Amino acid sequence: MPRHFPTAIQEAPSPVFDDEPMLGDSLHQQCDHAERNVIHRTLVNSGFNRTRTADALGISHVTLYKKMKK
Repeated sequence: MPRHFPTAIQEAPSPVFDDEPMLGDSLHQQCDHAERNVIHRTLVNSGFNRTRTADALGISHVTLYKKMKK
């Protein structure tokens, strides 16, 4: 995790992301789950740089911010 992040964020436990949605979830929930996983993995791979993450995903940084806010 980048050192410039606030201490509370650096010390917070990492969210658990798995590749499989929960059985019984609706299609919409499964798509949201998959999208969150892709965004999270891309953020990690880009060093939590949101501009590079948006570029890697082929979306605008505004769209990425909106998706992260969900």
